[in-house]
Amino acid sequence: MLNSSKFQLLNLSQCTKEASDKCGVKGWVLNTPQGTVQGQLEGSAESVEKMKYWLSHVGSKRSRVDKLDIVEESITEKGSSRSFTIVRDSIEVNKRIFTKK
Repeated sequence: MLNSSKFQLLNLSQCTKEASDKCGVKGWVLNTPQGTVQGQLEGSAESVEKMKYWLSHVGSKRSRVDKLDIVEESITEKGSSRSFTIVRDSIEVNKRIFTKK
C-alpha cells in the first residue's frame, strides 16, 4: 500500500509519468479512492525494468512507497497504450482499478 496523503499521491502520479516518459515506457497511472496508486507499464523488457527500479528505489522525493506489488507481468514490445497518461476521470478510474481475487 502506498502512503495515502492526497498531495503525495498526486505528486507520485506526476513523477511516475515523468519517469515513464524518460524510460520510454507507455501505460497509465491512477490514484484509487482507497488512497493507493495503481498503474500499468508497457514497453521493452529493459524499459520496464528501468521503470520498476525507479518505482522501488528512487520514486518521488515528496512521496513514500511502502509496498510495491507487481500483480501480473507480461513484457511485450507492442501494447495498447500510445503514451503514458495519468487517469483522472472517475469513470475511467473505476474501470481500470485492479482488485485482489
